[in-house]
Amino acid sequence: MFKPIFSAAMLSASLLLTACHTTAINTHPLQSLQLQTQRWTLTHLGTNVLPANLQVQPYLQFDAASKQIRGSDGCNRIMASYQLSQNQLHFSQLSSTKMMCRDANMLLASQFSEVLQQVTSYRIEAHTLQLLDRKGQVLMQLNNRQVAD
Repeated sequence: MFKPIFSAAMLSASLLLTACHTTAINTHPLQSLQLQTQRWTLTHLGTNVLPANLQVQPYLQFDAASKQIRGSDGCNRIMASYQLSQNQLHFSQLSSTKMMCRDANMLLASQFSEVLQQVTSYRIEAHTLQLLDRKGQVLMQLNNRQVAD
C-alpha cells in the first residue's frame, strides 16, 4: 500500500518540476529571437545617458545564422562573435576599423569596446536591452525603437 502512494507522489512531483522547468525554458526563445532580430541603439553606457544628437549613434545588430554582431561604437565599425545560452551572452574576437574621430567620439568608442568585453548576460524588457556583467550590474542599455526622421 505504501509503495503505490509513494510512486504516485514521486510521479506528481516529477510532473510539477518538469512543468515549472518547461515554463522557464519557453520564455528564453522569445527573448533570444527579439535579441537577434532587432537593431539595438545605445542609450546608456553605465549610468551615463548618451546624447541623442551624436553624429554616429553606437549600435549593435546580432546575426543568428553566423553568430556575429556588427555595429558601430560611435566612431568605428565593429564586429565580434557571440555565444548565446539562456540569458548568458559572451562576445569574443572583437575587431573594429581604426578611423580617426573627435576626441569625445574616440573616448566613447574605447569605453564601448571595453564594456562589451565584460558582458556575461543580458535582459530584455519591452524595447530595452540591458547588457550585464557577472555581478548582474547593467553595463550598457540599448533600445530598439525606430526614431522618426
